[in-house]
Amino acid sequence: MISQLRLYSDGMAGRPATKAAPPFGAKLAELRKLRGLTQPQLAEELGVSLDMLIYYERRATNPSADFVKQAATFFNVSADELLGQPFTTIVPAER
Repeated sequence: MISQLRLYSDGMAGRPATKAAPPFGAKLAELRKLRGLTQPQLAEELGVSLDMLIYYERRATNPSADFVKQAATFFNVSADELLGQPFTTIVPAER
C-alpha cells in the first residue's frame, strides 16, 4: 500500500501536465532557462526554497509583490513584463 502511494504521489507533483502554467510562472521559467539556470540555482539566487520556486513557476496566480520585484530586478526586466502584461505605450496628453 505504501509503495502504491509513493508511486501515485511521485507522478502527481506540481501542476497537471496538461494544464499550462500561469503567465507569471511561464515567464519566470522562460527567463530562468534563458539564463541557463536550474530551479535549485535560481531558488538560491533569489533566497527562496526550491519548493517555493516550483510553486511560483507552476501554480502561482498571485505572486507576492516582493518576490515579483526581486525576480524582475534579478532578470533585469520590468515587473509588468514578468507578470506577462502586454507592452503599452504611454502617450503624453496634448496641451
